[in-house]
Amino acid sequence: MFDTLLSHPESHTRRHQNWTQTYKIRADRLIADELMLPAGLTVIDAVKAAGLWDVTDDVDLILIPNDLKTALQSLPFAFDNFSGFSPSSRRNTLRWIKTAKHL
Repeated sequence: MFDTLLSHPESHTRRHQNWTQTYKIRADRLIADELMLPAGLTVIDAVKAAGLWDVTDDVDLILIPNDLKTALQSLPFAFDNFSGFSPSSRRNTLRWIKTAKHL
């Protein structure tokens, strides 16, 4: 499944994307089970070489960057609203902000 995706001709797009914790867990499992295809290993090596392997670790842990935390805390209703989001919604919001900052 995931290894098939990575062997697909369009898998080059995964080389230029941040890898979330769920992608890394799947990749580790496929490698441990000896199911990862060489194309998948090549993509992982390229992602690591590009510095994209660990770029969203803070997002996966839902760590709010200081500048965002300061901005949210300046408006208590905003901080309360953000804090009330589900973990996946907070992660998606943080990932979106981080990606926007680094474009």
